[in-house]
Amino acid sequence: SVEMLAAPNDLLANLGPEALIPAESSLCQMLISPDGVEGAAANRIIEKLSRQFDQYVRSTDLVSVFAGSLLSVSMPNTTILEGKEIAKTLLHEINGNVSIGEKIHFSIGLAHSTAGDRQPIELFRRTTMALNNARSTGGSKIVAWNEGFEETFARTNEIQMERESHNVVLLWNVMNILSRAEDVETLSRGFCEHMFPFFKFTRIALLTRKNEALVTITGFVQGEGEVSSVSDLNLSAAEFQLINSLLSDGSGVAKQDRTWLFSLGNERVLFLDPVDTKDRAQTDFLRALVAYFSAGMSRFELVPDADPTDDFFKVGDLVYRSPQLASIIESVRLVAPTDATVLLTGDTGTGKEMFAKYVHDLSPRSDKPFIIVDCGAIVSSLIESELFGHVRGAFTGADKNFSGRLKEADGGTLVLDEIGELRLDIQIKLLRFVQDQKFTAVGTTEYLTVDTRIIAATNKDLKKMVEEGTFREDLYYRLNVFAIETPRLKDRQEDILILGEHYLHIYAERYAKGSLGFSREAEQAMLQYEWPGNVRELINVVNRAVILCKDSLVNPIHLGLFSKTEEHSTTKPVAQVSLRERIRVLVDRSLAMRPDLPPIGLWLVEDLIFTSIEDNSRILSRAAASLGIPETTLRRKVGRLKDTYGNAVPERPAGWSDANGMLAELTGISKERRIPVLDLASQSLAKEIESRNLLRQDAAKLMGVSVPTYRKLIG
Repeated sequence: SVEMLAAPNDLLANLGPEALIPAESSLCQMLISPDGVEGAAANRIIEKLSRQFDQYVRSTDLVSVFAGSLLSVSMPNTTILEGKEIAKTLLHEINGNVSIGEKIHFSIGLAHSTAGDRQPIELFRRTTMALNNARSTGGSKIVAWNEGFEETFARTNEIQMERESHNVVLLWNVMNILSRAEDVETLSRGFCEHMFPFFKFTRIALLTRKNEALVTITGFVQGEGEVSSVSDLNLSAAEFQLINSLLSDGSGVAKQDRTWLFSLGNERVLFLDPVDTKDRAQTDFLRALVAYFSAGMSRFELVPDADPTDDFFKVGDLVYRSPQLASIIESVRLVAPTDATVLLTGDTGTGKEMFAKYVHDLSPRSDKPFIIVDCGAIVSSLIESELFGHVRGAFTGADKNFSGRLKEADGGTLVLDEIGELRLDIQIKLLRFVQDQKFTAVGTTEYLTVDTRIIAATNKDLKKMVEEGTFREDLYYRLNVFAIETPRLKDRQEDILILGEHYLHIYAERYAKGSLGFSREAEQAMLQYEWPGNVRELINVVNRAVILCKDSLVNPIHLGLFSKTEEHSTTKPVAQVSLRERIRVLVDRSLAMRPDLPPIGLWLVEDLIFTSIEDNSRILSRAAASLGIPETTLRRKVGRLKDTYGNAVPERPAGWSDANGMLAELTGISKERRIPVLDLASQSLAKEIESRNLLRQDAAKLMGVSVPTYRKLIG
């Protein structure tokens, strides 16, 4: 979040060649305030709202906390009329938002500047006047500035506007730099050029590696101005070590005395010296500006993490080709910037901890603690103290105070692995924290408040545990805000050899084994094995194989796996794909066609009808019986299909799934559950679509039905 700061009066004169960058487009400014709440309470509410705001605003809008208790939204290329419409939508979404506070309502002030306006301070002043008018006339409303506010505003507190005006200027300049730069170099130079005098840095530089050597993308040194060489920065040995460490790790923040280094990904590090760590507000503002800078660079990095010539993708430690993993990666990228609680489910060894780390790394909390607590590995009598802490003397052996993992993870992320192992009494206490961010340590009644994000993980069916009374229903729904199911390795055959080769290279390098590969027999055995331990088992199997291997090829004996057949095909076997998998792939491919989402629900039903008729020699009575519907119903459906397509075969896009592959499994399940095939297909598809957390209109569009019909379908 951004906290607006005070600074010396001569600061505006030292902003560089352009004290204020003119806007190249119209800009609408919005200030949002909680009604009837002031001081620390207002600060907490605005902080909480700001963490949720990515789901409300557009990617081009700039959100920041202004004056501690107001939320600022700057909207470039937006007219005042468009701003009002956006404000109406926001007000509807956030007023009474239970996750913020059931009784909290908000007011919004709006003002507008035209292209070329060089007075952002005036824009903020006018926006503040509009907000004050909204609050003073009853609240929970939207007010746009007009000239009649001038006299009233002159008599009110201007929220220390004069004191904070320089922050507005820098924020304005950064916004324009982010929107106007045409390449990374221009963006970096403009950002550093304005940050350098503003924060009175001695040194500032954006650094990267080229041919294993450290180079400067841009940099400024006090007394020398702009520099182009790393040697001009006079880096110490310790600073070199920190920079190289961050370049290798690819995430986080490092500090040495008053020198700060921010990893911006893609082997780039922002070096700042010195940073005034005594002023918390200043460091918060600095962090926010760096976050905006990092986000601004991302628009020049549209190339995927994998080499475009590769047939797989690599995101951090995650290597994959399968559409299941691609869908999960997309879900992680959507939820990571928010503060929503995430529930990771799936079998043991499917990588839940890895996905939790990826959520943390992509979140604004990435430079804060990431702590994992295995709820199943801690004695049940000690788990309460482990999570919530204890005071000295709280129980036998408590000879000193212990803060607990929730407190240690303040500002960051706490992963509760195997959460299904928690006792019911601990679940009650955890529920209170998830609801209010408050808890009490063992042995005290004093409530503590921390800002810790919860990610829960389990290999158990929590919904079934709720039905059995072993897991609290209210806690389940609080944790299940955003659910991600990690698939078994055997259900994503496309990833087995990719993962095997990935870890083969890692362990071959670790044990100095040179270049290793898998024999054809080893690949066959890996593809045929069930992998009950999932990715974790594969890693251990490959690790052992590398240790045992004395040749250039790893064979089945090294792996301890053997093919089920005597003769091996010259091609890799294709695994049987389940109905559930077919539907997942179908939805994945369809979502990739945005914004023109195809009506796959409608197409699937149509193709199942065509397939059934062909399979039954065009005898409608047999086809109707196989589909589990009356012949008269099938005849009506066929009549509508003829009205739509005539005698032509319907055209489907490339990659459309063959309904013939689904019909046999659907028919079998239909007989077991006594549900018509077409209804079963629609329900299965709707269930998969609903799991993607799409907008209702998008989900309905995929099903090929209206929104009310979709609601009935999933209800």
